[in-house]
Amino acid sequence: PIDTSKVNQKLSVLTGQVMFEEGTLANSLNILHEGAYALEKKVGDTSLPLLQINGKNLTPGALALFASGRYSYSIKSTQDSI
Repeated sequence: PIDTSKVNQKLSVLTGQVMFEEGTLANSLNILHEGAYALEKKVGDTSLPLLQINGKNLTPGALALFASGRYSYSIKSTQDSI
């Protein structure tokens, strides 16, 4: 997962990399300049895909930051992204 305890100006996120784990603290607003990610919900040992989003200037996890403060799903990169 991305380490949000330090300032990250620009990171490359590889396909398949989990950016944020379900249940962890959402403590930063992050912008995906270009790429794609999926929201996945854990049910037992299985991760169910909920939604896939692609484009430019996306804000993965913004809802968690302003609502509950924790990610209610995992966010995983589905293509190499910046």
